[in-house]
Amino acid sequence: MRDLLHEYAGLSRGKVILEEVNPEPFTPAEDEAASDGLTAAPTESGEQVYFGLVGTNRIDGKEAIPISRPSASRSSNTISPR
Repeated sequence: MRDLLHEYAGLSRGKVILEEVNPEPFTPAEDEAASDGLTAAPTESGEQVYFGLVGTNRIDGKEAIPISRPSASRSSNTISPR
């Protein structure tokens, strides 16, 4: 997915800007991810990770596409870091 998004951004002639954010716990970035509708998923180590996309436009529009788990085929409720 990451490669595809980078490809879209590269082909967009500057119309799509991709910014990846890894929000640290108890930071404004984590607060923003949560307020945008992205939900945290626990890892095996107990850390929280966020999956999803948030798109904005140049005026004031914002849309979030939350992804609760990267794979629905996993049998557990935790995510293993790679």
